[in-house]
Amino acid sequence: MSTLHRSPTGYIYIKYWDRYKGGNGNHGSAVNYRYGELLLLYAEAMNEAYSASGEIRNALTQLRARVGMPAVTETTNPTTESLRKLIRNERVVELLGENKRYWDLKRWHLFEERLNRKQYSMHIARTFNPDGTAATYMDKLTIPVSLDGSKTEVFEIPNGANGGELINTTVFPGDKYYVWPIPESALLTSKTNALKQHPLWQ
Repeated sequence: MSTLHRSPTGYIYIKYWDRYKGGNGNHGSAVNYRYGELLLLYAEAMNEAYSASGEIRNALTQLRARVGMPAVTETTNPTTESLRKLIRNERVVELLGENKRYWDLKRWHLFEERLNRKQYSMHIARTFNPDGTAATYMDKLTIPVSLDGSKTEVFEIPNGANGGELINTTVFPGDKYYVWPIPESALLTSKTNALKQHPLWQ
């Protein structure tokens, strides 16, 4: 693989990196929304408003066809719930590194499910069980450490064979963090105290 198609360390996204500008800082227009995201927004809105339909499956099939993935059919995703699950997963895959995940979890009220968890040191699956769960993990990682890729180093993954070591336990504080408080400056300048703080932040 050309070194133009990977980062020197392997730890950063190169999704919007214009690899053919020679590093001169000329990156062209910023990408705000892509057609792929519009298809996902459309599918999600239609699914939540009108439930499962062929129109939704067609939008998702169009999205997946770009990379040779199987079509979404009534057999594979017959219900609103199954389409909801698929749409959410497609957003994770399609929009990786595009700063959408926070807003998705906030909109879906999934912070508790995703944030109330134990976090482990980096662990990368090596083999998988039939159900898709990890069977074994890598215990070492070889990473290019020179820009031309000619030099690499091997890094050990802490307890990688067992899926990493516990480094942190996160807890989502509660419903108040699904909304933002009204700034104190706005409350103080509100005439006749007409503006009130959100009940969850009082």
